[in-house]
Amino acid sequence: RVYEDHELLVENLLLWTRDSKNKLLFVERPDRTQLFLTPERYLLGQSDRNSSEYDDHSRNILLEEFFASSNVGVPE
Repeated sequence: RVYEDHELLVENLLLWTRDSKNKLLFVERPDRTQLFLTPERYLLGQSDRNSSEYDDHSRNILLEEFFASSNVGVPE
């Protein structure tokens, strides 16, 4: 099971028995933030993605447009 950032870990640990074989492993997951760091990889089609370079301003606009509209889906 993977605990999300918003989950309270201690509450779940208290449910484990003393002789439990459960373990906690802390792993960095950079893939969780890639949508916000490079949205062009996920929100644009292949032809749009390769047509130009994206700076921070362009990426912010792309994210704002995506999250502001409810009818647009993610390209395949």
